[in-house]
Amino acid sequence: MVKRPPPAAHRENDPTSSQHRCMYHNVTFEKKTWDKIQKSVDSTREFGGNLIFDKTKKLLRIKPYSEVYGAFDNVVIPHAGYEFHTHPAHCKKGICALGIPSTADIIIHLEDANSKTLSHMVFEKAGMWIMIPSVRLRGKSNKKHLDDAFKQVQDMRKLVYAGTNIDRKRKGKDDELRYEWLDAARKAGIHMRFIPKNVNNEAPLFSVPVKC
Repeated sequence: MVKRPPPAAHRENDPTSSQHRCMYHNVTFEKKTWDKIQKSVDSTREFGGNLIFDKTKKLLRIKPYSEVYGAFDNVVIPHAGYEFHTHPAHCKKGICALGIPSTADIIIHLEDANSKTLSHMVFEKAGMWIMIPSVRLRGKSNKKHLDDAFKQVQDMRKLVYAGTNIDRKRKGKDDELRYEWLDAARKAGIHMRFIPKNVNNEAPLFSVPVKC
């Protein structure tokens, strides 16, 4: 779960211009950044920070001095256009983190729907999640949709409880939970995607929004 200090950052919210975003495709991570994030996943605490997007090279890299190491279940990161944090692959005191973005992560994502945040990425042992503020939820005219999305997240907690009470070793159970999580998020109008690790553990290709 990512935590953020409350919110001088939100002074820059501008719902009237929040629609003015375009997608860049075939984006990936700088190798040094990708390796550092993967190394941080292989631990017992969360790690996060901000990313800088090089439009010319279509590369994301960690913004200097934005890196933060947190506890097993939370990390406090600066507010920015491109944000990320990890979910640890290793258990602590018999408790294991689910790889999916937590409901707290999603609530913060929804709170930032009309902010300058362009995307938030969550890394886990099986791959990465990317959440992009949805056009359906941004702007004053979509306030009801955004309010409904917040309510939907409360219902998503039930999936988490079910996920923590099942046999995690049973083959396919994690995939099942990811599918249910994505489906619930989409029904709420949340733009969420899971990108599984490839065989060679190389950085994936994906799309990110930019200011048009």
